[in-house]
Amino acid sequence: MKQFFYSLDEKRPSKLFKCPLCGQREFKLYCDNVTGEYLSTDVGKCNRIVKCNYHYSPKEYFQNQNLDFPKQKNQVQIIEEPKKVDFISSDLFEKSLNHNNHFLSYLTSLFGEEITHKVKQRFFIGTSKHWDGATIFWQIDSENNIHTGKIILFNSTTGKRVKTPYNHITWVHSILTKNGKLPEFHLKQCLFGEHQLSYEPIDKTIAIVESEKTAVLATILMPEYIWLATGSLTNFNENHCVALAGKSLIVYPDLGNADTKGLTPFDKWNEKSNSLKKHLGCKIAISDLLEKNATEQERNAGLDIADYFIKRDEVYGWAMNEYDYPFFWDSG
Repeated sequence: MKQFFYSLDEKRPSKLFKCPLCGQREFKLYCDNVTGEYLSTDVGKCNRIVKCNYHYSPKEYFQNQNLDFPKQKNQVQIIEEPKKVDFISSDLFEKSLNHNNHFLSYLTSLFGEEITHKVKQRFFIGTSKHWDGATIFWQIDSENNIHTGKIILFNSTTGKRVKTPYNHITWVHSILTKNGKLPEFHLKQCLFGEHQLSYEPIDKTIAIVESEKTAVLATILMPEYIWLATGSLTNFNENHCVALAGKSLIVYPDLGNADTKGLTPFDKWNEKSNSLKKHLGCKIAISDLLEKNATEQERNAGLDIADYFIKRDEVYGWAMNEYDYPFFWDSG
């Protein structure tokens, strides 16, 4: 079994630094797999794969320093213990469901109270006191384990994330550990909406998007699919998508311009889809709906499938009420 000296720091998933290229605090560092120490504060990878994609590898670092790069450790076979995974308590989870928030207010303005209530129940959309009106998107697996919750503050009128004076995104487990309510937390993320797989028909097609907000909106707009969100393009991998093994998927990439290597978001999702086909045996189709129909302005804005349909509705005035979007499930 090959062992490597350095890998991206996964033991401290919330430990992020300012990216040398884009300046956002989304930079994950490489660390020594034995000591746990970081190699250098500029050796790492930006989580903003679509909008930045900065990556400075240990190999490049050693080359630039005129040092010999450590070879793979294959002299000794290391048998690792299964990694411990912690879960969030059901009490905290249930308390979060007793309130409304800005995102739910936005949904109500678009689709009405009945549909908003149904989609809130389906995805267990919670509310956080961390910021007034903030939303919790709980990550619940197919065995109903609560892995964590992503906390995001939205504008109740526009439905956009609040990014000033800073980006209002954090995690339930991070807040609990910082407040001393948890001594430590061993996180393993799952897909947002994964719990739906426990009760939906086994042959129903699964649609994959990046953001949790998009999965919720798309469920209302196109309920013929099971909508799941990865949370980021980085998480669209074999480790996070184990529950999708052998499934039939449709992937809906966000819009966006090509990066410095000439790769568009569509190209990157396609590349990751091929990896999942190989390792998990998934049948995956990549939707080119946005690629074919989006305007240059929409591409520059980085719209996703839900943004696109809502924007089209605003332009052409399609009816938006609870009778236009039937739910194909029992809300009870």
